[in-house]
Order: sequence, then structure tokens, then C-alpha cells
Amino acid sequence: MNLKTRIASFLLAIVLCTTWVAEASALRCESVFLPTISDIIQQLDSSHEKILLKGSSFEDFSKDFSWMRKRKLRKLVNDIEIQNFPSEKAVERYAIELGTVLFGSKNTVDRWIFESKDARLEESTVLIIKEKILKEGLLQTWGQSHDPRSVGLFRKMMDRIWIIQNSKIVQWARIPWNLPGLKDKEIPPDLMFKVMRDGFNSHAEEVRLTLRTQTKIDAYNTFRKIYAPVVFGVLLIVNAHHGYHEIQAIHDRQVQEVVQQLQQTQKTVESSAAQIKKEQIEIAYKSAVDDFIKKWGEPPTEAESQIIRIKIQQALEAS
Repeated sequence: MNLKTRIASFLLAIVLCTTWVAEASALRCESVFLPTISDIIQQLDSSHEKILLKGSSFEDFSKDFSWMRKRKLRKLVNDIEIQNFPSEKAVERYAIELGTVLFGSKNTVDRWIFESKDARLEESTVLIIKEKILKEGLLQTWGQSHDPRSVGLFRKMMDRIWIIQNSKIVQWARIPWNLPGLKDKEIPPDLMFKVMRDGFNSHAEEVRLTLRTQTKIDAYNTFRKIYAPVVFGVLLIVNAHHGYHEIQAIHDRQVQEVVQQLQQTQKTVESSAAQIKKEQIEIAYKSAVDDFIKKWGEPPTEAESQIIRIKIQQALEAS
């Protein structure tokens, strides 16, 4: 390689490196100026009658949260960047999770125990409005900042798997183990604006007409949340009860087999003992007859033989 070629290669390398550094710096600078999740929520709160955080900071809004809820909120707000979501569905899932941590859930059993129907409707309406504002704000920001090239293949695949698993077909196929969910009723933008501006009570009747089936949807979705644990709990109890009876039946069968074996052994022992006793009597009888012949020179008569046999039996039974 001559000198001119080396100089040309060196200059080309400098140009390429400069271009790459410039592009990388541009990407880094761009990411620096992208809004964070907390920035987005603060902006949404300011532009929507302060309905989300009531004009407070995250610290003031969440000061009464439990330790676990604060930890979850920090993770959702600080560890996630809006431009990294692979799809609109992923943004919507995140908005639901974040909204539940921030504002609570309307699908809880205690609401149906401690709150009236009107109170539940008001709370559901406010939560639906908050969730809608949060979702639409995050989607708008994501649409402006999302770059498909920055999302990894694994994240895209996992998002696709989640979408398939939560499709209507798959949800209906899970019956009876799980029940499909129902979407909340939509609130028209003009009604939503009036509720934010004037409060729920000023437009309660209009809200009731618009969301007349929302109470039933909330009831169903609440039941759906506790349905699967109850079903699996019942199945677990039934299986445990059935398993206990099976184990008990096995134990009873084993005990019965042992008793039968012991009874058979006892019969065998008794039969063997009778046979041994009989043999001992015969051996002793023959020995007594031999002694009788030696002494008297002739075998005993039938009566004498019977007496000898009885005395031998009595002697063996007494020993």
C-alpha cells in the first residue's frame, strides 16, 4: 500500500467516524429532550382542569400511598421511556397499569360492600375520564416520539404474544377457567369536558343516561377478577377432598390386606401347631408302647392303649 492510499484511507476513516459520532450525539440529544412519563402526566394534569393530580406534584399526590404502591409508581414512572413501547396496545396496557396505581381500581369487591350505587357511578365516571386522558396523552406522545428501529426484536415478539393471548378468540376459548372482559362505556368528549369543568354532580343525570350500563359492566368485571381464584380454589378443595378419600381408600385396602395376611398366618400357625402336637403325641405313644412291651412282654390291650394315649395328651397340654 503506497502513501497516497494510506492517506486516503485515513481521511475516509475520519469522515466515517465523525458522521457516526454526530449521528450518535444527535440521537442522544434527541432522547434527552423527549418528555418523561412524569412530564407527560404533569402536562396532562395542567391542560385538563387538574383532574389527574389535582395540580400537585407526584410527591404530594402519592404521599399517602402505601410503601408498595409508591415503589410501584416510581418504577412505572422512572424506569420506562415512552418511545420504547413496541405498539399502541403496549402503551394502552401501560396506561391501564399506571392509572390503577395512580387512581385505584373501580373493580374491587369492597366498593360493592361499602359504597352506594350513586357513589360507585361517580367514582367509575371520574376513573374512566382519568384513564382516557392518560391513555390518549401517552398515545399522542408515543406517536410523536416512537421509532420502530429502536425497539428490539424480543420486545416486539413478547408484545405480539400478549396481543394474541388477550384476543377475543383466545379469551372466549379459556371459558370456563377464565371469563372474557368487557370494555368500559365511552364518554363523549363534550360530556367529559363538562364533568371536568363543573364536577360530576352538575351533570350526574346526563352521565347516568350515557353510562346506564356501566354499573353492570363494573359488576361483571369485578366478578371476573374473583372468578378464576374462586374456581381454582374450589377445584383445589374438591381435588384435595377427592384425593383424601382416595388415600383413605388405599389405606383401608392396605389395612384389610394386612389383616387378611395375619388371619391366614394365624390359621397356618394353628394348623402347623396341631400337626406338630399330633406328631408329638404319636412319637410319645410309640415310645410308651415300647416301654410297656419291654416291661410286660406283650403289647397293651385296646383299653390300656387308650389310657396311655389320654395320659400323653394331658401331659403335653399341661407342659
